[in-house]
Amino acid sequence: MKNLKPILRLFFRLIKWSILLLLSVELFSFITITLFNYFIGGKFRDMSSLVVYDPYTIFLKAGGPRPTTGCPEETEDSAPVIWFFGGSTMRGDTVDDSKTIPSLVAADLASRGYPDIRAFNYGENSFGSLQETKYLQKLLIDNPNRPDLVVFYDGVNDSAHFSEFRVPGAHYGLRRLQGLVESYHKSPIGVLKPLLAAVYSSFTRELFEKVRNISVRIDGRSPELLQHAADCRRRYDHVSTLADAYGAEFLLIWQPRMWVENEKILPEEIRQRERDYPVSKKYSELLKHNHQTVDRAILREVKNKPYFVDLRNLLCSRDKPAYQKDGVHLTDYGRELVAGRIARILLDRFGRRLGGERLPKS
Repeated sequence: MKNLKPILRLFFRLIKWSILLLLSVELFSFITITLFNYFIGGKFRDMSSLVVYDPYTIFLKAGGPRPTTGCPEETEDSAPVIWFFGGSTMRGDTVDDSKTIPSLVAADLASRGYPDIRAFNYGENSFGSLQETKYLQKLLIDNPNRPDLVVFYDGVNDSAHFSEFRVPGAHYGLRRLQGLVESYHKSPIGVLKPLLAAVYSSFTRELFEKVRNISVRIDGRSPELLQHAADCRRRYDHVSTLADAYGAEFLLIWQPRMWVENEKILPEEIRQRERDYPVSKKYSELLKHNHQTVDRAILREVKNKPYFVDLRNLLCSRDKPAYQKDGVHLTDYGRELVAGRIARILLDRFGRRLGGERLPKS
C-alpha cells in the first residue's frame, strides 16, 4: 500500500497539471479571439447582440425584426410589400432605424412617387443564404401578409463561414451545434456528451479555425468549395421558385465589401485614406484571398441567373469612407449609396408592380 501512494500522488498531480494546462490554453484562446474580434470588427464579441433560439433558423434577434421607417402606417391591403433579407449589413450596423438599407430604400421610393410601399427588414446578424432561406419559409408559414418582392442581400457571410469552417453548408455557430448533435457517437467518450460538446464549442477549437483561416490557403477547385457554391445556387433557385409560387418576385443582390472589390478602379486618394483598415494591411492578404476565392466560386454558379445583381464594386467610386473599419459594414454614406442603387434597380425591374399593378408572371 505504501508503494502505491507515490504512484497515486503522481497520478493526481498529472491530472491537476493537465487540467491547469487545458484551462490556460482555453483562457489564452479566449483572450486571443476577443482581441481578434475587436481588432477586425471593432467589437469584443462576434455576436454582440442578444439572440434567442428559433427552430427554423437556429437563432433570431431577441427584439424581433428591426422597424423600417419611411413606410406609411396605414395603407390599402393591395399596397406593394417588400421583404428584405440579409446579415448584419442589411439589418443595419447603426442605432438609427431610419439609416438602415430598407428604410433608406423606402424613403427613396417614396420620393420618386411610390409612397405606399411597405418594406420589412428581416436582416439578422451573421445570416447567410442557408438561414435566410429558412427564415423566408418561416415567414411564409406564419405571416399572412404576403410579399410582392423578396430581396436577398448576400455575399459576405456565405464566404466568411466557409472560409472559417471549410465545409459545405457552413453557418454561424456550426461547430457548437454539431458538437451537441453528433457528440454521442463521435468518439469513445461520446457518452459524456456535455464534455465532448464543450470540446467542439471551446475557444481553443475556435482559435484553431480562425488561425487556419488566416494561414491556410483555400483551393479554388476543392470538392468542398465546389459543393458549397453549388448548394448556394440550388438554394437561390429554390427561393426563386418559392417566391414565384406565392406570386412574388425574387432578387439576389451581391453586396459590396472591401474584401472583394476591384482595387484597380479605386481612387488612390481613397486607398491612402483607408490604408489603416485591417483589410488593407499586408497580414490580411491570405484572408482576403480566401474570401475572394469563395466569392468567385459562388459567383460562377449564380452570375447568369435572371434574379442576380452584382454590386460588389458599387462603392469603388466613393469620395469619402463608405465602409466601417472591418471593410464590410457600411457608414451612413455607404448605406445611402447602396439604398439609392437598390431603389433604382427595383424601379427598373418591377416599377409597374411597385406602383400597385398586379402583373401576370412571365
